[in-house]
Formats: sequence, C-alpha cells, structure tokens
Amino acid sequence: MSDRDYLVSLVKEADLYKEQGLLVESKGKYVQALQFLRKSEVFRGEERVEKVVRKRIKLVEQELEKLKQDQRLPQLPKGQKELIKELFRFSEARETSAIEGAVALAHFGQYEEAIEEFRTLLKKGTLPIIAAKNIIRCYMSLSLPGAAIAEFEDWVSSGLMSSKDLEYLREFLKDSLKNKGITLRIPELNHDVSETVPFTKEEDEDLIQISAIRIEMDEGPLRGHCLDLDVNFQVGNILKVIVSSQTEEVLEAFRLGTRFSNIQFYSNITVFRGSGVVSRKLKIEKGERKGDYSIDITIEDA
Repeated sequence: MSDRDYLVSLVKEADLYKEQGLLVESKGKYVQALQFLRKSEVFRGEERVEKVVRKRIKLVEQELEKLKQDQRLPQLPKGQKELIKELFRFSEARETSAIEGAVALAHFGQYEEAIEEFRTLLKKGTLPIIAAKNIIRCYMSLSLPGAAIAEFEDWVSSGLMSSKDLEYLREFLKDSLKNKGITLRIPELNHDVSETVPFTKEEDEDLIQISAIRIEMDEGPLRGHCLDLDVNFQVGNILKVIVSSQTEEVLEAFRLGTRFSNIQFYSNITVFRGSGVVSRKLKIEKGERKGDYSIDITIEDA
C-alpha cells in the first residue's frame, strides 16, 4: 500500500467513526493520520493536506467538548450511594435484591459504582447474565462502546461463563451497538480475542510509544495540581496506568468518562501535549498491586 493510499484509509476510517458517533476513536485516527503525514516524505511540503486533517480534528474536538458539557453526571457522596442501593432493594431474595441495588445506582447516573457492583455479582455467579447485560448498558450510557467490547473480551478469557451464555451476551452487545448506529468488531467465540484489537501491528508501530504522562487537573479538589503517572502498557492510542487505592481523591478524579484537556505525554524521542478520556477502570485482583486500579486513558488529541 502506498503512503497516499494508507493516508486515505486512515482518514476514511476516522470519517466512518465520526458518522457513527465514536468521536474519541475518530479523533484518534485523525491524529494518527496527522502523525503519518509529518513522517512521510511523499507529503513533505503539502500544507493543504495537513490543514484539511487539522480542520477535521478541530471539528471532532468541538463535538467532544459539547458532549462533555451535556454528559456531566452528578456525583453523590458515598453515604448517599449506599442509601440509594438500600432504598431500591425491594425483593426478599438476596440475589435479586443485590441486582436491584446496583441497577438503582445506574438509574441515578452512578455508572462507575454500578459497574463495580455488577462485576462483583458476576464473579460470585449471582445472576451473571443480568449483571453482564447491565454492565454493557452502563458503558453504552457513558458512550464508551470500546470499553463494553473490552469487558466482553475479559468474559471470554475468564472462563466465568458458558459458551452458550457468552454467545447470548455477544448478540446482546451486537444489538446494543447496532441500536446506537455503531459498527465495531466484536470477538468471535471461536477466534483468538487478540484478533479484535482495533489497531494492527503496523499501525501501532506508527504511533509514538509513550512512557509517562503528566495530567494538569482543572476540576474538583485536585484543581491546579499535576499528577505524574508511568505508562504500564500501550495499545495504539490507549494508555494503561495504575492508580493507588490509597489516594482516594486521585482515584475519584479518574471516573469513567472523565476527560482531561491538559496532558503532557513523554516518550524517548519527544514531549508533547494533548487530551484524553478515562475509557476503562478495573480493580486489580492479584499480585503486588492488588486493590489498586488499572485505568485506560484513550488519547483524543496530541
């Protein structure tokens, strides 16, 4: 594939993501196209092409900012969250009551806490299909379809559910994406999950490998402070960092769907600025960092 064809394919993919409302993914592809433009000898001096890509990035940024303002969710004190769970538990059966409490959290917009509750129930084998379906619903409500797919991939590899249950959940996830007008790859149960990663090896190598980030906090109790974090792993434009459970204020700042507009990215060849969104948050269950949280930050602009 020629450089020109490769650039066109990146821009077309970004356009498709934008049409489907996947603004974070769209921006990631436009940014990837811009980085490729700067590296390619074929496009050296073609400022018009770079200007077109930059304009599209700016339009996506404007839509993301509008979405950020529209989707700002109310945060409740921990005591009120527990109260909501108790007030909306109507069933005498313990299992059904536990599900009702988690569903109530989701209804009040406390999606992160609801997902944690549903995950706990799923691992215990408490109405796992209902718990899993509600996890998918929460991610879709947060406009994080990629996180819903990643969660499904975890279920496939965990062995917690039967093939029949996984097939049912796959169809439910597929329908949920379709209803939102979203077309994304979902892992087949008889294929290796790694085949569904949205970045090819070639594309991944085109991206700058980031080793650490500094986030300038512009909201909440940490406003005006900077957080320095090492990047433990990178897949395309998704960075994985670990946040200690001991730092409650910091942990609270990394709520699902939170967007950071001022991030400084460090690599072995350069330092640059951009923005990103918290697209996934998982509690570490084993190892020396048990109890801490693994957090995915999807780069929106760089």
